[in-house]
Formats: sequence, structure tokens, C-alpha cells
Amino acid sequence: MARTSDSILHYNVGDFGRAGFAIANPGNDRVTLNETIGDLVSMIGKQILSINTRADRDLTTPPSINTVRDLHKLYLRARQIVSARTVETSEMSFEADHVSPEAQPFLVFPTPYRDIRNRWLKRYTQLMLTLCSNLMQHSENRREFDISPKVAKVVKDTMDRMYYDIATDLFQKSKADAKKPEFILTEADFAAWDWTEWFIDTERIETVVHSEWVFTEDDLDILARGIPATHLPKLEPFPGTANPDAGSLGEVTDAVATASTAATVAPWPV
Repeated sequence: MARTSDSILHYNVGDFGRAGFAIANPGNDRVTLNETIGDLVSMIGKQILSINTRADRDLTTPPSINTVRDLHKLYLRARQIVSARTVETSEMSFEADHVSPEAQPFLVFPTPYRDIRNRWLKRYTQLMLTLCSNLMQHSENRREFDISPKVAKVVKDTMDRMYYDIATDLFQKSKADAKKPEFILTEADFAAWDWTEWFIDTERIETVVHSEWVFTEDDLDILARGIPATHLPKLEPFPGTANPDAGSLGEVTDAVATASTAATVAPWPV
């Protein structure tokens, strides 16, 4: 019997397959009744596709300030959504009186992955595809409307890990500062950012890029609109994966922050 896998899947369709595109792994869970989980999967997937089709993908130097700001915004937006829509176990959940929502297919956004030269973007992409996989396969997709603290923790742990990596590696923040519950990068941090001051020579020097997979906006149109997970062909993990389950659905346990007390930033509810 063929083994199943929870690894990130190779979107092996035409030129996108040859260019090493990937999607989060929905497993057998292609639809959701939970509007919030569906929204999070779509938002994260679309933003990562947008980021990974920029020039930064093909460069080995740290990502541009544009990309870092967009990842910062993604983190804040996810935090805001989760904070607003999480219902504690002691709270009454919203329930419809008569009409129940219809199950909707997840929208997936195939993104460059295998051949990303930028090690920072590849790391962040792996984390976000892992998060989307965990959300699509979560049992609470049967729950309507709201999310519980368990789902909130899935989002928090992985988003916090990405943000911690950005803060400590790209901005040279200390481990102690980046783990503070209220920690958020500021406009002053972005204005003062100059990675050339602390990265070593081999990280600061770019090599010649020969990329045949530079897609136009028209090429990417079908991906940017999202593909219903129910319409996906049979896909497999990337060939040569030593561990079929490596780098995907295990829960991220090294969370780096808890609820924020900052008035201007939505706190994590867990």
C-alpha cells in the first residue's frame, strides 16, 4: 500500500511544477465550515505567493525592506484576526438559528518553494505552508464561525516563530527582547535597518542569477485567484525527501511570545 504523507506538496503542474512550486498539504480535508480558518489559509497563502514572486526570491542577500515590511504586516494582521475571532471555552459561541453555512473549499495559492535561493524566504515559506497545512487539517473546520484557543495557538506558535526569526536575525534583536510579550518592530527599527553592518562578506555579496522561471503577472493570474482544494490533481511531496513527514505538520512548540499588552497591537488570545 502506498504511504501517505503530510509533507509540503510539490505543485507538479506544467511549468509551475518544473519551477518547484509548492502548496500546503490539505490531506483529505479539502473543505471547511469555519469561515475564520478559511480566511486565514487564503490570506497567508496569497501573501506568500506575492512575496515569493519578487526578485528577492532569486537573491542570496537578505530580503528587501519591502518584503520585510510585508511579512511584518502579515504577522500583525493574523494576530488581529485571531484576537478578534477567538472564543474562550467559558464564552458562548455564535450559532445560527436555522441556516447552517455550506462547506467551502479551501483556496490554495501555489508558491515558489523548492528553488528559492533566498534562505530567509525559504524558511519563512516553509513555516507558512506548515501553518496552512495545520489549519486545513484541524478538527475545528467542522466548527462554524468562531475559533477556539486551540486553533489560536496553532496560528500564534508558527507566526511567533517567523517573527522571532526576523527580529533576531535580520534586525539583530536580542533573544530576551524578541521573546517579550509586547515585542513588535517599530518604525524606528525599519528606518534604521542596514543589514550590511553585521552580515558577513559571503552573505553580502550576490552571485549572478540565471533564472528561467520569471513568470509574468498574466502567467500567475490563475494562481493569484486561488485554486479550490477540491480541484487539485493528485500531488506528491518533492522527490528525494528523506523523511516523508519532515518539515511539515508537527506542532511548533518553541513559541516565542504570549499575549501582548500593547494598546496598538491586537493581543494573542492565548
